[in-house]
Amino acid sequence: TTRFCVFFALALHAYIMKDLDDAARASSKCGELLSAVPATMLQWGQNLFESLILLAQPPELEQEQKSRVEENLARLKTYAAASPESFRSRCLLVEGELARREGNPLLALERYDAAIEHAESKGYVHEVAIASERAAELLLELGRKKSAGPYLLDALDAYARWEARAKVAQLREEHAEFLASSSTRRASLPWTHEE
Repeated sequence: TTRFCVFFALALHAYIMKDLDDAARASSKCGELLSAVPATMLQWGQNLFESLILLAQPPELEQEQKSRVEENLARLKTYAAASPESFRSRCLLVEGELARREGNPLLALERYDAAIEHAESKGYVHEVAIASERAAELLLELGRKKSAGPYLLDALDAYARWEARAKVAQLREEHAEFLASSSTRRASLPWTHEE
């Protein structure tokens, strides 16, 4: 279980920081060790983050990877049927990423919004951060910079509340031009001040 936890933490960190090669390697190692892990949050966490990592890979998803995502989503939906309050946002996040991969940006945004709303109501700040960032990135890909702004600001705020300082710094650097021109909300948010 300890080895699984180490690789899970590595996979999560690499995914959050957009180091998808390291995320995939660590997630693969988690998959190898999963059978030795008791049915705990570690298993559903692996189902969630393995799916997000696979769906973040370059566009052509291998059939084996797509099947793996579908299996993981089915497991998450089973957990959600037993405990919707705990797992609804996680299913919605994976469904949003699937819709995005399948070229359905409207459905993806609907799922991201629902995931954000549910995760926020449950205090799952890391899921708010991830879903907000993914929604912002999708809108930026679609050329909808103005629509992406609130999602990006919400992602920064949620990552700051999660105390993911390296991620906040990464987003600030990646989107420096946008943030410099978006001064209306900036002054009051915790991530706007240098530490």
